[in-house]
Amino acid sequence: LSCLARAGYPEPLLHHEYQDAGAMIGEIDLFWADHALGVECYGWAYHSRKPDFHRGFHRHNSLVAAGVTLVYFTFDSARSPRRFMTDFKRTWHRLNVLCGL
Repeated sequence: LSCLARAGYPEPLLHHEYQDAGAMIGEIDLFWADHALGVECYGWAYHSRKPDFHRGFHRHNSLVAAGVTLVYFTFDSARSPRRFMTDFKRTWHRLNVLCGL
């Protein structure tokens, strides 16, 4: 989160419970509603068990089907966030163009 703030991005909603047509689809770690952009932080502590792994992918598919773009950040990426930031910047720019922002 600090690398996003240092780069000048607005503060996201944290642990946002995303709903579509009044139904809860899933919680998004970081979410920018005006871009329908979410960042998911993945690590083995919460996603290493088979049921958690599969639940995460089902949630991802449901969020994408509802129109949310997701970018993933692993805890290993925190040591060198350059690649994540490159992907995030490209995604942010693409959504700005698509949304006319």
